[in-house]
Amino acid sequence: YMPNSTTLAQPTVIGLTAGVSTLYDQEKGTNDDTDPITAFITSGDVDIVDGDNSMFIKRYIPDLKNQEGAVNFQFLVRQYPGATQTVASSTLVYSTTTKVDMRARGRQVAIKIISTEVDTKWRYGTLRIDGQQDGLR
Repeated sequence: YMPNSTTLAQPTVIGLTAGVSTLYDQEKGTNDDTDPITAFITSGDVDIVDGDNSMFIKRYIPDLKNQEGAVNFQFLVRQYPGATQTVASSTLVYSTTTKVDMRARGRQVAIKIISTEVDTKWRYGTLRIDGQQDGLR
């Protein structure tokens, strides 16, 4: 900005010239200065079976794009609507992880994806689970 410039300046909405303003660059990057930003996303409950049966989930394929750092996948299950969710599986997933073997049983499932490390970024894609109908045991 040169206050004695002779070039024409376009006025802004609030009446200042284009060269008299401050630009703040907030929330840039993946960290809180040098500390990690703890981030998570939780899906809603998905009914995986109706009636007197449960679903047994034995593996899933994490579909993360542009992943840097480890991400924790949690499968939260419940037997009845309104019942307390329990963590059936909690696994760290890396960019090299192709599938995760696990054991989870329930009528409803929700997925929680958590990142707590420095320089972690990811974008979630499509859920792919391998499950089968099971009894209530």
